[in-house]
Amino acid sequence: GATGHNIPQQLPINAELQLDRQKPRQGRRVLLLNSLLVDTMLRLDLGGRQSPICHTTMAFLRDEADFRDKLSPIMLSFNVSLQPRKDGVAPAVVLHGDTHVQEQTRIILDCGEDDVCVPQLQLSASVMGSPLLIGA
Repeated sequence: GATGHNIPQQLPINAELQLDRQKPRQGRRVLLLNSLLVDTMLRLDLGGRQSPICHTTMAFLRDEADFRDKLSPIMLSFNVSLQPRKDGVAPAVVLHGDTHVQEQTRIILDCGEDDVCVPQLQLSASVMGSPLLIGA
């Protein structure tokens, strides 16, 4: 919702959502379900509203075979800005407060409490009658 002084009846807002934004666009691990893109632009109208506007967006993690980095966090970025008027002039409204929100989530791995993954590689071999030569 929008609160303040002299809020116009129509208050168009651009809201941009970006998924996994610390990665290059081609290497992002999360996609939006409806578009298979890594970001979306929402156009909201906050004018004259007292109740919050809710919008649900579904995203999914790509198949783990498609990317290697399973340790670094997945950053989600949400940015809001005022839409320019149709004549290109900036609106006579000022946004106060947070216009950029960033949160993170992680891929859940069984790496212990310290989040340090250590492979447990083991090798066993048995040979009959001759020494075992590494590389043979």
